Amino acid sequence: MVTNITIQNNISYGARNSFIHSLVAGSSTWQFKNNLVYGVKKLITTSYKVTPQFKESGNIIGQDPKFVDASTYNFCLQSNSPAIDKGIVTDAPLYDQDKRGRPQGSAFDIGAYEYISEK
Repeated sequence: MVTNITIQNNISYGARNSFIHSLVAGSSTWQFKNNLVYGVKKLITTSYKVTPQFKESGNIIGQDPKFVDASTYNFCLQSNSPAIDKGIVTDAPLYDQDKRGRPQGSAFDIGAYEYISEK
């Protein structure tokens, strides 16, 4: 059995059935923290006819992350994104994909990019 998994600060956009599909039933040591899941209503499904076991906190399910333009692979956040300041600091990278320091606001943003306000 796979144990002690933590999945945090991710955005799932347009998944088919769930954020994660596992071949095992899960474990009470699996943790899903501060992820934004759009397009599906489940964090995890399994190949077995059992309810997966896991702990969750701070996840946002069903809300559009408000990317600048996903069709052109611009996954930066718009100013009205529900992912802004909703990330968790534990084990989060200090820089985003554009090498900008984190956090830019009062907390880390969920996803690969920090929102930068144009003041």
